[in-house]
Amino acid sequence: MRSVQDWPIHRFSLPNGLRVAWVETRSPVASAGVMVDAGTLNEAPDFSAGIAHFTEHMLFKGTQKRKAHHILTRMDDVGGDLNAYTTKEQTFYYATFLQPHTYRALELLADMVRQPCFPEREIPKEKAVVLDEIQSSKDDALDELGEWFDAELFANHPLSTPILGDPEALARLNRSDLIRWHQQTYTANNMVLVLVGRFQRKILERWVRSLFEALPAGSTAGIARPTAPTAVPTFSKRDVRSNHSAYGILGGIGPDVFSDGRLPVSVLNTILGGPAMSSRLNMGIREKYGITYVLESGYTPYRMSGNWSVIWATEPAKMERTRTLILKELKKLSSQPLGSMQWHKATQQIMGQLALSNENAGNMLQIVARSILLHDEVETLAAVFDRLHSLKPSDITAAASALFEPSKISECYYYPENA
Repeated sequence: MRSVQDWPIHRFSLPNGLRVAWVETRSPVASAGVMVDAGTLNEAPDFSAGIAHFTEHMLFKGTQKRKAHHILTRMDDVGGDLNAYTTKEQTFYYATFLQPHTYRALELLADMVRQPCFPEREIPKEKAVVLDEIQSSKDDALDELGEWFDAELFANHPLSTPILGDPEALARLNRSDLIRWHQQTYTANNMVLVLVGRFQRKILERWVRSLFEALPAGSTAGIARPTAPTAVPTFSKRDVRSNHSAYGILGGIGPDVFSDGRLPVSVLNTILGGPAMSSRLNMGIREKYGITYVLESGYTPYRMSGNWSVIWATEPAKMERTRTLILKELKKLSSQPLGSMQWHKATQQIMGQLALSNENAGNMLQIVARSILLHDEVETLAAVFDRLHSLKPSDITAAASALFEPSKISECYYYPENA
């Protein structure tokens, strides 16, 4: 569900194709971000796994006019913040700052995405950093379980690839690869610039044009866009780890980001195990029986597919009971429509959560950027509320029945070595 508060949204494009959006708020704190429509999904077959994420790291290591130190301190020196992340579909660079430092932030972001120099001496050092990041992720059983599940669910498809890559792929990366990846994906037609804050429109537009007009226009012909993954048979797999707890995940394929089924499944996920303490999983299992601390559900829509899951951790002896209780909650949602009071409560929770999340400028920045990249529009909060009100409890039951069909559910488990 993409949305922003009902602040004025101004949009324009540069001659090179860069799309720009400015959400006009009254806060003295502003944000700016550049989202590149390229992530793990776009690496195969021409690039090693993990190059999108490694490129993100290397853009902080130097440009044609700045060394790493000057990039890292540029926003720090005025009390601002600079950061980035990579997903399976996008790479995002963003800054938060006081409004008087808008030009400083925009100039820094433009310099990083336009003119990285990928210094040869920094590549081995940053490989060591990312290798440590990969190893650290393996220490987190829940993260590793989720990656294992995705690898099985999307077998032989780029969605199965970890965002960080793997040590072997990381070792193969070289400066020529990074330059080629940057040239193919960091182009104006493949990027969006978004700002949130209080600015003078004419001045802002002049700054944006002067800083970003030199971006090459680019062509989408050189960017890999995979098709939908081929359905795989359901699976149930088990492995051992040197942990005290046991970990489980179950789930399956869900609607893609363009599907009409996305909204009902998003609502369903919130009811099942979303952030509210009164979610079905929290109230029906964690609070009622006290047999698990980690218990949550998730739904992630991608361009060509999506996945839903329930993930948990508990004592090995309580694993099967927890699983049975989870399946019981899934069955209830599939067969018992919400009553009018339950439905009213669920929609009020979701609207409140959406409104609160959009009070955060950083969240708003990301929502707007991804909405423009994927849909070339930004849906207001009021429009999302209207679509929510058009749903009926039977829509949620139908979504649950399709998603939670027992024959479509796959599972992965970690057990302690001595269990």
